[in-house]
Amino acid sequence: MASVDEELVDLTGVSRVAAIGDLVSVETSSSSTIVGSVVRISPERTTVLAHDSRGLRLGQYLYLRGPATIRPDASWLGSTVDALGRKISGPGNWRLGADRVVVEHQGSRPEIKGAESWSAVGTGVKALDLFTPICRGQRIGIFAGSGVGKSTLLNMIVERASCDVAVVALVGERRREVADFLALTSPTILQKSICVVATSDEPALMRSISPLTAITVAEHFRRQGLNVLLVIDSLTRFAHAVREILLAGGAAPVARGYPAGVAGHMARLVERAGPDPASGGAITGVFSVLVDGDDHNDPVADAARGFLDGHIVLDRAIAERTQYPPVDILKSISRLADRALSAHQRTLATHARKLIASYEGTRDLRAIGAYQRGFDPFADSAVEIVPRIYDFLNEAPGSPRDTDPFAGLARILGAPFAMPPGKGPA
Repeated sequence: MASVDEELVDLTGVSRVAAIGDLVSVETSSSSTIVGSVVRISPERTTVLAHDSRGLRLGQYLYLRGPATIRPDASWLGSTVDALGRKISGPGNWRLGADRVVVEHQGSRPEIKGAESWSAVGTGVKALDLFTPICRGQRIGIFAGSGVGKSTLLNMIVERASCDVAVVALVGERRREVADFLALTSPTILQKSICVVATSDEPALMRSISPLTAITVAEHFRRQGLNVLLVIDSLTRFAHAVREILLAGGAAPVARGYPAGVAGHMARLVERAGPDPASGGAITGVFSVLVDGDDHNDPVADAARGFLDGHIVLDRAIAERTQYPPVDILKSISRLADRALSAHQRTLATHARKLIASYEGTRDLRAIGAYQRGFDPFADSAVEIVPRIYDFLNEAPGSPRDTDPFAGLARILGAPFAMPPGKGPA
């Protein structure tokens, strides 16, 4: 070891064999502890971003461990693991799988064959299934500021969504939130779930690896032909961890402190989700995006919208009206909605969306008592119908799941929109 400070450690003699991202450990007589990862290599020195440099000293030997790897196995179902795939809690038969897999790799690119390759995945949340339906293998984002309710909505999706396996990455969350997630999720759902955790007090390396570990676990089950729900909460904290690592490696900040490489790391993570034509399995990805300061144009949110197949926007003003989930229907969009819905369902959703747009357009007038009925019959209909739609969409965690939300919406809209006989949800 050539030099050491609070965050960075310089090594000598390993530049020819080291690679960016390699883990570095310190060995003692009884254990091996990961102390950091390689962030910069020069002919003379290799720089390591250290988790905690306390106790390290000049001349001490550190060892390259290579890239982060895990050994996923079906016995992991029902368990909680850390970013390196080490068991935190779970069933007694937990074991390591036979194959060792590198967590940070390009992954197999999903193949799009056409409309026939997509089918709807019911989330069990009426506001989503009606207005932003999600297809099997789709990648969609939930955009929200802090405290608006995205974690609660994600928990509802995990509880209610149609899937064979659920893999959840909790990135940079408070320990209490991790405990709450595990406590609020029913034992039946936990038995088919794997939770990958890197809490807010863990180093940037662990927070950057945990979603990669989660998607590597999801890929393991996708290769078996299973329908996997991947939930990553949040993509923003993953970006924060990557930013910290890139800045330590000498990258220049170009957009509000984010180096240019952050967007590439986000895109590579997201693109690993999707269908696998070879096995018939699919990873349906739901990525939460924490919008800093409620600014939906911050660098992470702006980049994420570009490579996700849709976005669900949660609005603080809607939450303050005690409407839950606080989905802003007019700002939310699923780019695969046309493939998830039948023609009649699209008609229902489109008409309801138009009514909501008219209703929200007259909100200020109604608030000051300036709205007058009779000038716009469509707006009059919206004022009468939309509050009933909002009441219908309002549902709390633990409430019964509506298995046919389109039938309920059709009843609210009236006779012209009655569901055809025998036509259920897509």
